[in-house]
Amino acid sequence: MNQSRPILSRVAPAAIALLLVAPPFLGQSDADGSLERGSKAFARGDCGEALRLWREAAHAGNVQAQTLLGTIHYTGECGQRDLRQAFDWLKTAAEKGSAAAAANLATIYHRGEGVPADEAAAVRWYRVAAEGGVAEAQLALAALLLEAEGSARDAAGVLRWSRAAAERGFAPAQFFVGRLFLRGELVEKNPAEAAAWFRNAAVQGHARAQFFLAMQLERGLGLPADPVEALAWYGLATKNGHAEAGPRGAALRRGLTARQRREARKLEDRLVD
Repeated sequence: MNQSRPILSRVAPAAIALLLVAPPFLGQSDADGSLERGSKAFARGDCGEALRLWREAAHAGNVQAQTLLGTIHYTGECGQRDLRQAFDWLKTAAEKGSAAAAANLATIYHRGEGVPADEAAAVRWYRVAAEGGVAEAQLALAALLLEAEGSARDAAGVLRWSRAAAERGFAPAQFFVGRLFLRGELVEKNPAEAAAWFRNAAVQGHARAQFFLAMQLERGLGLPADPVEALAWYGLATKNGHAEAGPRGAALRRGLTARQRREARKLEDRLVD
């Protein structure tokens, strides 16, 4: 396995983004208000003050502040990236139970940024974050388990975690599960189930799900053929940047009547309302 490849490259580019806003950490207090004041400073663009206040809270043991600091240092949102500081703060927070920090730490291990790439560590920390309910981590874990070779490939884990993320409404996970059913990978092939998952992701603006749903509608695969709706989804996928959707939609459009084309345009507008 290529450990330097970005996570989920098979599934959806940037499906795992570093979590810029960490979820509240239960049991944490912000007695002097440093965390809240830092968040307000960050919101108004005063990064220096935000970092000062978050660092103050982080040194006092506030796990959410530690997670925020680590994430900001990783992304470089407040200036230059500092991968050493990012790793140290995220590891500290993750070891204290922050699921968001665990997800971000796993991403760093997977990408090998600031530390040597370590797939085993990435899986371990994604699992911690997945158990903590982070949908992005659940999907990342499923993708890594799917890509694993030999005995490390955990089919039950792939299905468990990808479905957990999909059922939380996470569009990239819904697309991932839909593709498993479409291909019959680890599950019995079921185009109708695939189409249902693609539709769930498509209505959220997921371009690849929109494209796959359009293809199934065009071909009548797993659901009744509907060239008008297919054209509408091709149009939306094109607007959302899918490279193949434009040519496929153009080819389909040539075979439709003027009335069908008008209906597709109206439907496309309604689908995004």
